[in-house]
Amino acid sequence: MSEVSYRLAREAYEADGRRIVNLTPGTALDVFPKDKWRKWA
Repeated sequence: MSEVSYRLAREAYEADGRRIVNLTPGTALDVFPKDKWRKWA
């Protein structure tokens, strides 16, 4: 059920011109685009 909520969050953010980036190392979640956290620190 969490993945459904994540997809809804992604859609809401994108509709507002924003985005969510997954910075969690080793995550299997693929709802959000992934990136390395060091690029954002």
